[in-house]
Amino acid sequence: MAEVKKLAKYKVQDEKKDEDGNYTVSVKVEPSDVFQTLQQSSAEVSKGKIAQGMKETDPGVFASVLTESVQKSIDKNSYGDPVTVTVKVEKNHSGTYELSETERSKLETAMFPTE
Repeated sequence: MAEVKKLAKYKVQDEKKDEDGNYTVSVKVEPSDVFQTLQQSSAEVSKGKIAQGMKETDPGVFASVLTESVQKSIDKNSYGDPVTVTVKVEKNHSGTYELSETERSKLETAMFPTE
């Protein structure tokens, strides 16, 4: 998954500070299709394993299929048209700025759509 995260393509476009000292940030994102191609990659890898005589129940086959499928999707990754996502960056109790889980999820969904 660390390799998948390296595929993220984004650029901070603009930020505006509000009266509470928090920020609204516009981020230009190029969506990766790595998760959209994962099902196809998995089917291809599974077919290859079956052709080699392996069974789903064999030890380590599931992990092997998953790892190879993700790598295959990473290798053939492409990007869609850029979209702009607006997120709120808020000051937390320790005085540092961060994205809430909801805002982080919104950004990750734009970077790595599943549909």
